[in-house]
Amino acid sequence: MEETGLAVEEIFPLNWGSVYNWRDEVCEEHNFVSFVNSKKVILNEEHSKYEWLDIDKFIEIIKWGDNKELLGKVLKKALNKKI
Repeated sequence: MEETGLAVEEIFPLNWGSVYNWRDEVCEEHNFVSFVNSKKVILNEEHSKYEWLDIDKFIEIIKWGDNKELLGKVLKKALNKKI
């Protein structure tokens, strides 16, 4: 809601995350899929653009240091609410 103005109806955890260093701090991220009813995005001041993509296009363009094939499989299962 904070960054897009979209009201989340359901959150599906991916049981996937990462830990990294940023500005002398250790950061931990937890990944999930959010399901929303609206496509009308209202960006906050942190962002200047967005794009709706299908999974295959998203996998193609994302900067991802790990296995993109595995990421695609995980996301496709998550969209069907399967772990």
